[in-house]
Amino acid sequence: MSPQTRSMESASPDRGVAELVLVRHGESEGNVADREALEAGRETLSLDVRDADVELSATGREQARAVHEHLRSLPPEERPTAVVTSPYRRARGTAEIAVAGLDVPLVVDERVRERDLGAFDGLTWIGIEKEFPRESRRRQRVGKYYYRPPGGESWCDVVLRVRQVLLEMQERYAGERLWLFSHQATIMSFRWRSRAWTRPRCSRPPSAAPWPTAR
Repeated sequence: MSPQTRSMESASPDRGVAELVLVRHGESEGNVADREALEAGRETLSLDVRDADVELSATGREQARAVHEHLRSLPPEERPTAVVTSPYRRARGTAEIAVAGLDVPLVVDERVRERDLGAFDGLTWIGIEKEFPRESRRRQRVGKYYYRPPGGESWCDVVLRVRQVLLEMQERYAGERLWLFSHQATIMSFRWRSRAWTRPRCSRPPSAAPWPTAR
């Protein structure tokens, strides 16, 4: 049985989800393209679709099926009773595979989409630093948390929309075991807000790229 689609119009008079599980989408074609471009030292990714339309890779679909098998192995009282997903294909595809046949409502919410990189979309960090050298200096001055790429979103922007979603979920999914399928930046923002941090540290390991372009 295919997942049901339910509107988010109705709300519960009570507050507080019983459980919130955050699931990042499986490996995407964008993840593969980004890795290959960096290994080759290229400035751009070999992708001809917009970010929202990037599909899961073969490995990503296997990962989604692994989540599905895990959910099938759980007793009914531990399975999700509600599912929310980003509309981006890689996240929604992960959710649809994971909950297939479980007869659980699947809600698509654009507010849990990935961070918008604006003019940086489709570029590796090598390309960003070559095409936007002044932005690197501006980012250092403003700080990673508040820095907004041209036409895109800052981490703060993502945290603000996540905060709104969290407040709604406390009412609309009161007592539910809620699973949310989303993206790296959005899930990190959920973790920050759930810990009630006032301003998260956007740190990275020493070996990581200076401009994160995860898809």
